[in-house]
Amino acid sequence: MRAVRLWSVRHSRFLETAYGAFSSLLGILSPLLRLVPRRAMEYPVAAIERAAKGLVFDCHMCGQCVLSRTGMACPMNCPKNLRNGPCGGIRADGSCELDAAMPCVWMEAWSGAANMRGGKLIREIQHPVSHKLSGRSTWAAQIFNDDMDRAWTGLDQPARPIASEPPLSRLHARLAAGDSSSPANSTLRTPPIRRPFSMPPPSSPRLATPSTLPMAPVPTRIFPRSPPAPCSPAPAMKL
Repeated sequence: MRAVRLWSVRHSRFLETAYGAFSSLLGILSPLLRLVPRRAMEYPVAAIERAAKGLVFDCHMCGQCVLSRTGMACPMNCPKNLRNGPCGGIRADGSCELDAAMPCVWMEAWSGAANMRGGKLIREIQHPVSHKLSGRSTWAAQIFNDDMDRAWTGLDQPARPIASEPPLSRLHARLAAGDSSSPANSTLRTPPIRRPFSMPPPSSPRLATPSTLPMAPVPTRIFPRSPPAPCSPAPAMKL
């Protein structure tokens, strides 16, 4: 399968043209194919898609196909299932950090995107893969115009404005308004700086220095000395 996958990357421009023609054909036939119920359309189309794309691209049927944006290299072959890559763990020889025998999938993707007319799409940030759509047919989703999962729509919405907070001070309000002039000549009063509690200097009478501390008397003898034992005379030696 890897040999076929590498062939797909090397011939990404040809597959891009074929894939675009197939997508246009689906768009033309969509009004007629929609007469078939969605559930009845899903299973046979998913089986055909799994066989065709699995042979050519080593497809894992993630349900959110992005082959046209990843140089005709399926990103699900990445052990991390990254949708934007390569990651920072790629080895110096271009192999995967988790499997040294496998070249990085995203290196193949960038190589394939360089040969495609729409190769610049690989620079777009892709949404994270939604595993709840695993096994779904992307072709059937394109026919019924539901190829975008509802879970992704929240990422496409514009960000909500951050609620404004009241300024902490008049200086903060001026800086927020864009006034960066020096406040040296302004009438703003800087609040006093609250310093942490510090010990008074040694010269202060409130703090005793080592020279003024009372010294306890040092005992000259810890234990009473006992009188020496009397020495007995040495025995006389007999000659």
